[in-house]
Amino acid sequence: MAKLKPLDFIAGMMQNKTEFDFTNPEIYSAYDTHMINRWLSMCDLYLPTIAQLNKRELPKETHYQFLKELLPQKKVFFTYIKKPRDLTQEQKVMVAKHFRTNLKNAEPMINLLSEEELNKIINIEKEII
Repeated sequence: MAKLKPLDFIAGMMQNKTEFDFTNPEIYSAYDTHMINRWLSMCDLYLPTIAQLNKRELPKETHYQFLKELLPQKKVFFTYIKKPRDLTQEQKVMVAKHFRTNLKNAEPMINLLSEEELNKIINIEKEII
């Protein structure tokens, strides 16, 4: 059996309502309540429930069974919220200049750019200076 990931358990509890054997050491060790809660909390609809669940120390099997019974049976796409990029103030100013906007509006743009696009913009702005 391949090592299970948090999204495998989430799919099991939401899509196909799978029963996992938590007496199996591989399954037990792969189930991480913190990561399951973290992924589910990225959906605004489940946030209040997960916030309450975080206050309790439940056994792994109970945690899984509770969520499996509570969550609707449907496929949900979770977008992982990434940490914003660490850029120097000078680099942020370069991106803002490139898009002809202020720093406040440039911040979300920076997070949408790929690493390659960001480097290209910074190099273009460096050549202009």
